[in-house]
Amino acid sequence: MCRVDGRSYWFGGYFGAFDRRLMIEHAGAARADRFDETLGGRVPLAGARLVSVYDDDRAAAEAFGATFDVPVAATLEEFAEGMDGVIVPFPAGGDARDYRAVAPLVERGIPLFLDRIILEQADVLRGLLAEGQDRGVPLHVTCFMRYLDECLRPADDAGAPVRWVTATASGDPVGYGADLLDLIDALMGCRPVSVINVGDDGGDVLRIGYERGRHAILQLIRDTHVPMVVAAGGADWHRSVELDGSQFHRGAMRQFEAFVRAMDTREPPVAADRILTHANLLRFAESRRIGVVHSLS
Repeated sequence: MCRVDGRSYWFGGYFGAFDRRLMIEHAGAARADRFDETLGGRVPLAGARLVSVYDDDRAAAEAFGATFDVPVAATLEEFAEGMDGVIVPFPAGGDARDYRAVAPLVERGIPLFLDRIILEQADVLRGLLAEGQDRGVPLHVTCFMRYLDECLRPADDAGAPVRWVTATASGDPVGYGADLLDLIDALMGCRPVSVINVGDDGGDVLRIGYERGRHAILQLIRDTHVPMVVAAGGADWHRSVELDGSQFHRGAMRQFEAFVRAMDTREPPVAADRILTHANLLRFAESRRIGVVHSLS
C-alpha cells in the first residue's frame, strides 16, 4: 500500500485481517462494521496479501501498519523491493493528488492500482500509461463501480447487448461522474464517440453517444442530494438499481480480483486509450460548455 488515507483502510481489508479497535480509531466504526456484516471476518483475497506500506507521513504509515500488522518502509525505494503490485489511493483534493509520486514504481516494472482519474494531471497520466505499455506493466485506473455491472444485466442472459444506460447522482464530473462513467463503460462494452452537455446551473446532463448507435445519459445534480440510480436496457429487457452503498463491497472485491489477475496476465483491465478517452470526456464535462457537441474520436 503506497499512501495512506481513509480508503487505504477500506482497500486493505480485502487483503488481510485487521485490528478492529485500530480500524475504528483510524477509519471509523462504520467501515469496520461493514466488513463484519458483508464478509463475516473472512479475508476475501487470501491469495494476495499486504506485505508493506509506505507514506511520506511516517505516522500515517505506522498507524496503517499497526492496524494490518504489516511492516512500514522507510523510503519508496525500500518499499518497491520485491513488490508484485502496488495499490495507490489518491485523495479527492490537495497536494497529494500527484501521479508523478508513483512514476518510479512504473519505471521499476511494478503493476499499479490507481483508484481514480485526476483530471488536472491527465497529461502526466498519459505519460504513465505510455511508460507502462512500453514496459509491459499494467496500470489499473478504474473505480469499483465499474464492477457493479452485473447488478444491471439480465439474470438469465448476462451477455445480452446493452443499448442504453441512464445514471443519476449528486455531485460533479470529477467525483461520482467519473465513477458512474466507469460503470456505463462496462455496460456498453464499446467506445464513446461524442458527448453534449444539456444541463444548466442546477447540474450537468451529459448525453454520450457510443459506437453502434447506442447512448447513455449521465445526470449530475449539484447542491441537492438525490438517490444514485442507474438503469440499463436492451432490445427487450431493462433493469434498474439504486446504488445505496450495500453493493459497494461486492464491486470493490471484483475490482481487486481484476487487479490481481492483471499482475499475472500483465494486461490492464481497461485499455489505456479508453482511460484517456474518459479523461477527455470528463474534462469536457467539467468545462461546462452547455449545448456544444464534443467529439471523442
